[in-house]
Amino acid sequence: MLPAVFKERADPVGVVREMQQVADEEALGGAEVAGPQGDDVHDAAHPETDLTDGQMRAQCKMYIAALRIADRFGCDTIASSISRA
Repeated sequence: MLPAVFKERADPVGVVREMQQVADEEALGGAEVAGPQGDDVHDAAHPETDLTDGQMRAQCKMYIAALRIADRFGCDTIASSISRA
């Protein structure tokens, strides 16, 4: 049996609202998981070009928020696409 496909655009306001519900400690747990796999996770010496702790925390919060939203809709998989104007 083929899986069902559900295509929906996440409302950016909804994602931000969900991100605000993610605790910093939970987001930092995501950063710790990323670190041992070869990613250099530390506060940036040059925030203009390097990823800062705050940016890493926000990125982890966004991923957690997206997964929570997907779970509410019963989705097993999520994907993202970037559209450029």
